[in-house]
Order: sequence, then structure tokens, then C-alpha cells
Amino acid sequence: MKLSSVPYFLGFGLGLLILSWVGGEVHSSRMAREFVRFHQSINVEADNFPTARQVRPIIAPSRQVTPKVFVIVGGSSVLHGSGQPADLVWTRFLQEELGPDYQVINFAQRSGDAADFGNIAAELLLLQSRPVIFIADASILYYARPLQNSFYRHIIFDAWHRGYLLPWPPRDRLLSEAAWRGPKELRAPALGSILDAALNFNDLWNFIGYEFANSNWNRFLNSTSFKPRSSFQEISPTVEQFASMRYSYDVDSILQQIRAETTPEDRHWDRMIQVTEQMVPPDLRAVTLATIDLVSPYYLNRLAPTERNAFMARAYEQMQRLQKLGINRVVMAAKDFTEDDYFDRVHLVVSGGQKLATILAPTIRQMATELKYLP
Repeated sequence: MKLSSVPYFLGFGLGLLILSWVGGEVHSSRMAREFVRFHQSINVEADNFPTARQVRPIIAPSRQVTPKVFVIVGGSSVLHGSGQPADLVWTRFLQEELGPDYQVINFAQRSGDAADFGNIAAELLLLQSRPVIFIADASILYYARPLQNSFYRHIIFDAWHRGYLLPWPPRDRLLSEAAWRGPKELRAPALGSILDAALNFNDLWNFIGYEFANSNWNRFLNSTSFKPRSSFQEISPTVEQFASMRYSYDVDSILQQIRAETTPEDRHWDRMIQVTEQMVPPDLRAVTLATIDLVSPYYLNRLAPTERNAFMARAYEQMQRLQKLGINRVVMAAKDFTEDDYFDRVHLVVSGGQKLATILAPTIRQMATELKYLP
């Protein structure tokens, strides 16, 4: 007897529709409730790729009283708080400085930048006409990097397809053309996001992996790879352990890096400005507080005076570039920090994080008033 294939394909299609619907509906309230930052066990380093829909519930009001101002932190590992334990990360001190009218949420990423992850939360809040201030950092060379160089490019495509990003034609053109005519590094995430926008499989599997059981092995997690991601508490060194590891990298290598950063090719700056204009919408720039990352005095003081002056000149030039690009505030918060405030070349220990929070808080309050979020 000849069997019909119709029931098989009907069942397959129905199952796909059901899974797609489930993926579009589920989210982890536990992740939103317990969130401090995307630590290594729930991030790309452990083969977990957060989605835009995982960001959304984290920025939902977490208290009975809705905050008057959201403070979204994006950017690199410096603002992520690498060098600080989770319970002493600098954004906790910033929350204490600002008080209950503000809600500080840390979306900065290790190896991230100002336009490849945390900006999604800030832009979504702007689309919802909710009061937000976005904090990001810049090195003396970069603010936003080309998207093809980002470890988090997948989530930008995901957020764009789901309407979580502000309309901005230069970026929209890049994202719309990437699947067919963009750089090869962008084609796979661009095509994947087209499918996922309809099928929601990344949201479904991330939910299952977080709540029930992870489905992929990772050498970072090793024998615990298949446990639910929610079981992985952030494991970071203690303050004492961080102190014992400070400045452990080869000094000469670090000094070579610093010297190279102070002498880039002239065309680098045109490219940096072009990428920033492409990836950062003006409406986001208008609510952004950017801070320039400086190298620890432990290394700067080992440079010749002319080299040290050249480095600081580059830092001030970067401030001026970002101001001309329309960034609301640009500060050099770390200019008076000591080597004791750093863990390594650019990352801060707890004391440095506390100082950073204390310095940024008054500027945030001033911005909140000028933006008419608060009287």
C-alpha cells in the first residue's frame, strides 16, 4: 500500500508553527529578576548568544514604582566591570549614587562597543518614549567598530528585524543589504536573523537552555555544559584574588601597544567617524554620556614624557570628535585615577569603579534635568 506524504508534511508544518509560537512567547522572568550583567557563562564566550527578546524583559520596570529615568550602560569590558566581582561592580555604586528615581542596568560586554549590544536597550526605550540616558565608553581610537568585527553582530540583526532599533537610514541600509551584498562576516548572521524573525528558534532554545538544560558542549563550561544556564552563578575572583593578579602582563608588550595607539594612520580617523555616524543614530547620541578609557598610570608613567603627552593629546582629540558627532556629554572620568584604581592596562578594580560612579553621577543628574526627564 502506497503511503501518502501529506500527513508527514502537515505534521511537520504544524509542529514548526507551534514551536515558532512558543519561541515568540516564552522568556525567562528569572533572568530578568536576577540580572546583574551578562557574565561569561551566559554569553558568547560560552556559546550562548543572547537575543533581543532576552534584553526586553530586563528593561521592564523591576520595582513596584517605575523609575523616572533608565540609565543603560553599554560599551566594552571596562564598563562591564571586568576586574570587579559581581557584588561590587561599579554600576551597583552608580545605582546607590543616583537613588530610586533611576534604574541602572549594565549591558556592557566583554569585547563589546557602544553600538553592538547595550544600545539595543537604550534605543528600545527611546522608541517607547521612555526617559533614558545611555552610557558608553570609547578608547582613544574607537567608539563604534565595524559591525563585522563584533562578537555580538547577531543580536543587532535580531533587534533590527524585531523593530527594537531606532530608524536610521545609514545603518538600515547596511543591515538590509548584508545578507546579499554585505561583508562575508555579516552574511550568516543576517540570513539567520531573517529565519529567526519568523521561527523564533533562538529564543526558544535560549529559554530551554537557561531554564532546563543546555544543548551544546563548551570547553569553558566543560563537564557542566549541559546544565541549565540559570544554574551558573557568576564566578569571578574575589577582591583579594584580583589584587594578586594585577599588572601580570608583560610590561614591554603593553607599552608597545600604547605607542602604536598614539600613532595611527590619518585615514583611521575618517573611518572611525564614518562607522560611528553609520551605527549610532542621532537620537541615541543626544542622550549619550561617553567616557574616554585611559591607560593606567602604571604604564603611562613608564613612557617618555613626549609619548605620555602624545597619548593624552589623542584622548582629548577623541573627546572633541565625539562632541562634534553629537554625543551629549563626553568626559574623561579617569584622568585623575591612580595605578591602584586599575587591575590591568584599562580595567578598573573596585576602588576605580567607585570613583567612576561618583564622577558620572552628577553628569547623569544634569543630563536628566536638561533632557526634561526630571525637574
